[in-house]
Formats: sequence, C-alpha cells, structure tokens
Amino acid sequence: MDVNREDTGELREHIEADAVCENCGAVNPEDTLLCKQCGNNLRDQRHRRMSMEGALALAEDKVKPRQILKGLFVVLGLLLILLATFRADDLFAWLVQPEATYMGLPEDYWDGPEARLYDQLQRKLDDSPISRADIAAAQQQPSPGEILDGRYYLKLSDNPIAPIIGHAYLQRSGDTYRFVAELSRDRAEIRGQATQSGEAQPRAELVAVKVLGKYISAYGFVDPEPAEDGAFICYGQTDGGERTYEFRAYYVPGKGAEEAEGALS
Repeated sequence: MDVNREDTGELREHIEADAVCENCGAVNPEDTLLCKQCGNNLRDQRHRRMSMEGALALAEDKVKPRQILKGLFVVLGLLLILLATFRADDLFAWLVQPEATYMGLPEDYWDGPEARLYDQLQRKLDDSPISRADIAAAQQQPSPGEILDGRYYLKLSDNPIAPIIGHAYLQRSGDTYRFVAELSRDRAEIRGQATQSGEAQPRAELVAVKVLGKYISAYGFVDPEPAEDGAFICYGQTDGGERTYEFRAYYVPGKGAEEAEGALS
C-alpha cells in the first residue's frame, strides 16, 4: 500500500489491485479494492496472479537449459545420421564398380559384356530340358540342403497340385550365382546374378526380365535354407513396383536329356 499526498493536501491510500476482474471481466476504476460488479477482492486477485507468474518464470528458467541441451542432441543426431548416410552411399558406389560386380541395364544380360556367360547357361538349360519324369524322380529324393549348380523347376506354392510355372539353370562361381530361367505361361526369360557374403542371403541387385521384346529391371533374394519340402524360396520385385513376388525353386539332379519328349514347354 502506498500513501500519496494530493494537491489538496489530503492523504490518499493507493491500493495495489488489478483493474480487470477475473470473475466477471468488469473493468474497475483505479484503486478499487472490491469489484463494482461482483464484489471480487481485486487486491487478493493481484497477489495470487503475481505469485503464480513468479512461479512460472522460475520453472521456465529451469526448463530452458534442458530444452537447449535436448535440441543440441537432436541436431547432433541428425548430423551423425547424415554422415553415416553419405559414407554408406560412398561405400555402395565403390561396391558396384565393375571390378566388384556387374551392374548395368537389363538388356546387357543379352547384349552386354557378360551376355556370353548367360548364353552358355541358356544352352545348358535347352540341351537338358526338365521332363515330367525328372520332376517325379526329384520329388522322391531328399533335399540337397544347399543351393547346387544345375537345373530347377519353379512353382508358386508347395501345394502338390500347384502348376509348374517354369524352369531354370543356376551356376555358382565363388560367391556369385548366375542363373537363367524361362516362365512357361508368360514366355518370359529371366537372367541375373546373386552374390552371397558369409551366412547372408544371396541377393540379386539386378535381375533382367525379357518379355514381348521388352526389358524390365528387378531385384530379389533367396533363402539359403531349404523349406520342409526341399524348395528354395525366392523373392523378387520389379523396379518401381510395389508387389513382391514369391516362388519356390526345386532342384532336379541329373541332366534328364533322355526324357526330352516329355519336357515342359
């Protein structure tokens, strides 16, 4: 409370109180103790408000350093992620150099520097077509337990009556698997290579599909552990496509050329 002397010489008490009432919103004249409209004590209201504002200011001062520190950690984390990304990109660019593995356009598998290797695999597949007798014999034999060089027939599921959709020939060189395949229904040709490092799944970074004279890029991988029925489960997806294709590859031992008359086409 302040005491002021006016020009008249009288002493007047100055009341430290809010002018705007929180209860009813009325605006009161200066030095009003009780709200003219609802009777709310404006001096007590001011004391409560000042105490609350002081507490909030103190809490804010305590929080700000933590918020700043948290922000610094967020920025640092983003910088580390960006740094790791750039390093990963540099590493990937080095891995796909011609000395490391062949990467190119899908049509290169027919016309590029490695086309000769795939032509040889295609001739092996053509010279030893898979017959129905080969398939029947393969179904009676135990699974090889590993991915072997040679012929495979392809199905979409393990259902015994599921149709055979095509056949393939695979050959391994070091950690690289090269393969060719033909799909019976779509008359599509598939060529590609997969690489394997350690116990990881063999991955094919570029698979080429030739259908109706057009070339399509794809990629995928194969589970190195055979399923219960002996099939190796393969997964693939075309570039830009959202659907993942799954099929099963069954190993066919022997050449089977003697059963050419019953070969699948």
